[in-house]
This record gives sequence, structure tokens and C-alpha cells, in this order.
Amino acid sequence: MYGPENMAGTADTTEPLTPGARGDDRTAFTELAGRHRARLLGLCRLITCDEETARAAATAALRDAWKEFADGGTGGTVPSSASALFDRCAVIHSLALAPRTPDREGGADSGSFESALRRLPPGQRAMLALSDFAGLSYEEIADTMDEPPARVRLEVGKARRDLLRPVPTVR
Repeated sequence: MYGPENMAGTADTTEPLTPGARGDDRTAFTELAGRHRARLLGLCRLITCDEETARAAATAALRDAWKEFADGGTGGTVPSSASALFDRCAVIHSLALAPRTPDREGGADSGSFESALRRLPPGQRAMLALSDFAGLSYEEIADTMDEPPARVRLEVGKARRDLLRPVPTVR
């Protein structure tokens, strides 16, 4: 449920974000959102580790992306590509809705990838998802999450190590 297949469904992830380039802004945004919807929802799933929360985050992300797209940027510049806009909005809303503390409890599925992913702090999950599943560079992730590239590199490394670390069984 939380693997790279959740990131599929995007046409050209580096296409320019140009409001009104194809006529009606709403039509252009709807077309872009349709091509990026599966990827956006997959990113939200990876960060929140919960289907309902991911859907809420994706919906809020699309709403905010539309506002930025239609307004030409609120308080700053619009990202240069559609995927950058959707990624940033997805990360913001997923982190806001994700549980603050990782799930540290062992369980029947404590050895699964999903369980290991749930144990990561949401910020690390977001950086890992953007790096390993969305294919963004550390610099792109740093821009998306407003973090220094060195911190992104460190957090992604920690997340990878934690995913590989065996979970002790509780008796």
C-alpha cells in the first residue's frame, strides 16, 4: 500500500506551470491536477501512513495549489513546475495532518515495510518519499520543504537506516 506504485500516474513531472497558457485557468489547472492526482495522493499516503488522512491532505493540497495557481502565487513565487507546486502543498498538508509522534509499538506486522515506515517521524517520511519515490534531488526537497540541503541529506540517510534496522520483538 505504501510503495513506489503509489507515485505512478504523472505525465510530465517537469512541465512548466503557466496559468492561462492554454486559455481558461480552471481548465488548465483541472488538466494538470488530473495528471498529477495519483502521484499527489501517493505522496500523501507515504507521509501520513493513513488512507483517510492522505485523502484529506490531498484534497487540501489541491485546494491550496489552485489558489496559488489562480493567484499567480501568494506571498511569493509560484513553483516553476506543476509537480513542484503539488509536492509542496502535499507535504505541507500531510505533515500538518500526520500524527506528531511515530508509531513505536510492535505488532503482528512489526516487520513489514509499512510498519517500519510508520515508525519514522513525519518529516523524515516526507523527505524519504520525495527522494526515493518522487525522485527529487536533495536541493529540490530542500526548496519544497524549506530546509537546508544538508539537513535533507542527513534526514533521508537516517530514514533509510531506520527502515533497514530490525525491530526488537516485545515479549
